[in-house]
Amino acid sequence: MNGTPTLSRSMAPTQAGRTLIELMVALVIGFVILGAVMLSSVGGNQSGARQSAQARLDDEAAIIANVLNWHLRVAGYSTMRTYMSPAGNLAGTPNTHFAGPSVLGCENGIANLNAPNYTAINCNGGAPGAAPDAVAVMYEADNFNTIPTGAGLPTDCLGQAVPATTPSDMGTGVNYRLAENRFYIAPNPQTGMNALYCAGSGNVGAGQPLVDNVLDMQITYGVADVPTAAQADLLQVPFFEPVMYLTAAQVLALPASPPTTNLPIDNWRRVVSINICLLMASEPNAMDQPTPYVDCNGVRVVPNDLRFYRTVSINTGFKNRTPACADATAAPGAARPNPSRCAF
Repeated sequence: MNGTPTLSRSMAPTQAGRTLIELMVALVIGFVILGAVMLSSVGGNQSGARQSAQARLDDEAAIIANVLNWHLRVAGYSTMRTYMSPAGNLAGTPNTHFAGPSVLGCENGIANLNAPNYTAINCNGGAPGAAPDAVAVMYEADNFNTIPTGAGLPTDCLGQAVPATTPSDMGTGVNYRLAENRFYIAPNPQTGMNALYCAGSGNVGAGQPLVDNVLDMQITYGVADVPTAAQADLLQVPFFEPVMYLTAAQVLALPASPPTTNLPIDNWRRVVSINICLLMASEPNAMDQPTPYVDCNGVRVVPNDLRFYRTVSINTGFKNRTPACADATAAPGAARPNPSRCAF
């Protein structure tokens, strides 16, 4: 009316917004997405921790298997110094510096780890399986079956030089280098966990941990038969093949070799193979819940912690307990030569 323009209803500015219900729905959706992301992250971390623990145990098991097999493969080795016919071997005359057993085991561990040699070792008492077993592995050491020192001397399981102080079993007055490596389980003061230890003849009794988190070691020994003069063919039953697996206490309890045979085989010289079971564990809190496992005695165990457990089995035959068959001559009393059956 006075010339002043007016705004029509269609041209007036409008206001827009979200209702309270829409905001609440958006917040709920956001929380759900955030929760899913966090759950996925936590699950991924737990899965990664499990895989890392299992991978580490696999690596440690491989290390242990390599170390033990290295020494077990040469257990009982000693260089032949003189040729001797099978009849001479049967008569018990040594033709090597070392004529002793390949191994000597102790149920529940070795009581005197500082024993000067394997013949002076004493075993712990107690019921079988009450504590981890231990075993001493013996062989004549040289620069081919050990890793020599910088000075070119043979070594034990810890890389220590083996002294030439062991008298030869041949009775020649010569001393030689006998590697005697004692494997056992003991607490590692650095970690507080049990570990696989070795004490070598380079420094008797001074053991060092090889691999941590090894909780138990149970061992059985493959024992060969002993031929007797009453057999129609002394070589019919090969007495370098295991006919039974026994614990260390059972090996010691075996009856003496029949007096009718001239074989000087004591109980431990009848051992021709070994079966070692190791129980290993991961670092603490590797699992999100207790994980059952089967121990070395075949018992299913539900742990009360969050470690990952596994057992490792090592079975090795002693090649040095399988005598050569070059001449394949029949032993005294045998009905015929048999190249596939040999005597010590």
